[in-house]
Amino acid sequence: MKHSKMLVIFSFLMFSNPLFCWAEIQPVKAVLYNIYPWGFYKEGKKTGVIFEACTTILKEAGLESNTSELFPFSRVLRQLETGAGDFSLFTRNDQHSFLVPVVHTLTTYSVVISRKEIEFTQFSELNGKTLGLIRSARYLEKFHKNEQIFKYPVKNYEQAFQMVIRKRLDGFIGTRSGIIAVLNQMKLYLDDFNVFILDEKESWLHYSQKNYSKDLKSGKIKAITEAVIRLKKRKYFKNLVASYAKLPK
Repeated sequence: MKHSKMLVIFSFLMFSNPLFCWAEIQPVKAVLYNIYPWGFYKEGKKTGVIFEACTTILKEAGLESNTSELFPFSRVLRQLETGAGDFSLFTRNDQHSFLVPVVHTLTTYSVVISRKEIEFTQFSELNGKTLGLIRSARYLEKFHKNEQIFKYPVKNYEQAFQMVIRKRLDGFIGTRSGIIAVLNQMKLYLDDFNVFILDEKESWLHYSQKNYSKDLKSGKIKAITEAVIRLKKRKYFKNLVASYAKLPK
């Protein structure tokens, strides 16, 4: 009899509290990309801005910490498209219907980095130039639609810097904070390059459309959204990015 009562109570908890049920059976999975400083391996362990941020968000939301291996960015999108992963953090991307932008995390700048002898002061001056672009990344819409700008796919900012230094690229586009972090890692100096600010760029938590509805019903989306809002109020994301993107004195 006692065993039966316990079974009834457990069943009640499982079915009356969907968040409890989903958290136990299907933990939320954050998908990470292998682009310094957002995601990288240090002494064989995952680390980086996105790894730390996703881990903290899940912990703040009361969910199990669950992150993927580090993938190329194009494969991160594929993971979200198929539902193999649940969410990731990157600049706002409305290009793909399989992404649901859930909550804003941080605002940064999209910039073009160029060699010292090439200085951009207005957008039209990008015409006819060859600029590096991380595969599948989205920045300013008019940049992507402009066929007079030649876009060369690169794996990461480090490769882009090397190609600019070797004069194989005129410049490359990226986020200012990430670029500064790579400069520090490569022991380069911002003063040795020109920086042209394109616009402000918002970073969002994007969710897989495949998994959004069920996780909305289970309460996971609400828990994650409220966690991000609390972390923003504490300036967590701003301080985290700043810790990786300090200019050398």
